[in-house]
Amino acid sequence: MKILVLALILAFQVALAQAQSITYEQSKNLTKRGFYNEYISKDGWVYKVGDKITIGSASGANQFAYIFEGDGAFIPITNLKPASAGLDVYIIKIWAAGTRKAGYWINLRTTGLIGMVRYSIMVENALEAGELTPLGMTSDQALEELKRAKDKLDLGLITQEEFDTIKAELAPLIK
Repeated sequence: MKILVLALILAFQVALAQAQSITYEQSKNLTKRGFYNEYISKDGWVYKVGDKITIGSASGANQFAYIFEGDGAFIPITNLKPASAGLDVYIIKIWAAGTRKAGYWINLRTTGLIGMVRYSIMVENALEAGELTPLGMTSDQALEELKRAKDKLDLGLITQEEFDTIKAELAPLIK
């Protein structure tokens, strides 16, 4: 009976730990590992368990520096190869990894290309290096979209109100 009660308490604690959200700012002050159901990146993008994300380009000549393949238990951990660029994967876990001495950072565990192979992504490093495509539009993409809307306005294809709405949506993305 005691084992059943302990198992239920542990399952409840794990469920609570995974029901949390963490921001980039909060992650800089972590003092232990933990699991989360969403992560709000430095740029404000919200990554949630179940979201589809896209692998970007390898930052190294022959491999990714911040995206790894394998689980370390049954499948050895290796750097992801450039052939995986452009692959869509799904987030299955968000967790804080690291040590007190080295510090902590947020990782995403995703589905892999085949079967049991999973990818681990050091989110902020991968975003900065272009190894992970950010959710939504990049600054350059938002600027291009705003320029297209301005051209449409100048040609009389959209109204000033429509342009103002588009501008209000895109302006926060342009850095």
